[in-house]
Amino acid sequence: MRRRNRAGLKRIGLLALALVIALGAMGVGYAVWTEDLYINSTVYTGTLDVDITGVSSTFVYKVPGDPPSIYVDYYYENEDTPFTPPAGWTLIAQATTVDKSQWMDGGEVVDTDSAEMAFSGLFPGIDFIADIELEYLGSIPARISFVEVVPVDADDPSRSDDNYDIFTALCAMGVSQTEGIWIDAELSTNAGASWTKLPDPLSVQLQKNDLVHLTVHVFLPEGSDYDNLSLDFTGKITVEQWNTP
Repeated sequence: MRRRNRAGLKRIGLLALALVIALGAMGVGYAVWTEDLYINSTVYTGTLDVDITGVSSTFVYKVPGDPPSIYVDYYYENEDTPFTPPAGWTLIAQATTVDKSQWMDGGEVVDTDSAEMAFSGLFPGIDFIADIELEYLGSIPARISFVEVVPVDADDPSRSDDNYDIFTALCAMGVSQTEGIWIDAELSTNAGASWTKLPDPLSVQLQKNDLVHLTVHVFLPEGSDYDNLSLDFTGKITVEQWNTP
């Protein structure tokens, strides 16, 4: 994981999103971000188990000056020292990931791995990223079978047709992984010493102690259509036994 700094951006808009990613232990599953855990696995002779080993966030500051400038801090909590902005700097946008994992709940062992992502104050021209690093601890080969971001459910009273249209347009842009909304992935088979970008994370077999780094990108293109937005979406990730049909 790398620290990224960018400067010189102009138009400021607003994009507010909230996401939660959840993966279960001993039969890994996924949760639609902000909803309950769903189990989606098949176990015949072993176990499926995924743990969160790291999360990272993006923070954007306005630096005073004539003219003012922008400073972007990419923070990986397991390795980086938290950045302390100098006096007068203002936090204006962020994409954060917070590890919410817990081993106990009400005195009972639950072994729940979850992280909460939140995007706010986003504006065109910056690749806002929030990501999560997972370690596969199961005893049988596994695969990521599903990675997707989806709009708010049609029955949700907070859903807006305008926001749905914007979301659809951003996801369509993200296919090229240059603008819009997309997810990319990296794999490490040597405890993080080196990483291989996965053009198709769904085709990779996971072995015990493999690390997977998943990154959610939101990069708004220039244009008035992407200023002052309030947009919500959720996400799904599934890990299942390798030989599941």
